[in-house]
Amino acid sequence: MSSKCSTRHFLKNSLGVILAIACAFFPACRHRKPPAVPNIDALTATLKKSAEQTLPAPSLAREQITIDDAPDRVEKRAQQIIDAATKSGGTAVKMTNQDGSISLLAKIPDANSAAFLGAARGESQSISTNADSAISTSGTESELIDIHIHPRATPQQSQPSQSQQKP
Repeated sequence: MSSKCSTRHFLKNSLGVILAIACAFFPACRHRKPPAVPNIDALTATLKKSAEQTLPAPSLAREQITIDDAPDRVEKRAQQIIDAATKSGGTAVKMTNQDGSISLLAKIPDANSAAFLGAARGESQSISTNADSAISTSGTESELIDIHIHPRATPQQSQPSQSQQKP
């Protein structure tokens, strides 16, 4: 009789173990639907709009110059740069921006670009005006130079308060 009990006991325990293993693996064996792909169109549109507003447009120019000048000298400085471009055997196009700054795009022959850059940055005052050099450089490669002139904010003069004034 003891062999019947031990066999029954063994089968009962084995069945319990098999059921426990089956219950543990049953959820893993079921076919699940893959999670839905999140819709990122709204995020993409928001990032694109933000990038357009904060990032500057890419420039075609190899060289970029930013100049800060007094608000009453911005126009004069732009004209000086246009004149320097012409003296260098090149050209410059001016565009006035809504914020009061001026953008210039200059096309300068490579042979004269160093002298033009010095004049545009204010490092040198004049460019040699040799007519032969302008004619001889007309067939060479040119460099595009992007120049931005911003009006410099002038600090407001503070008026002394009455407590600081002497009677």
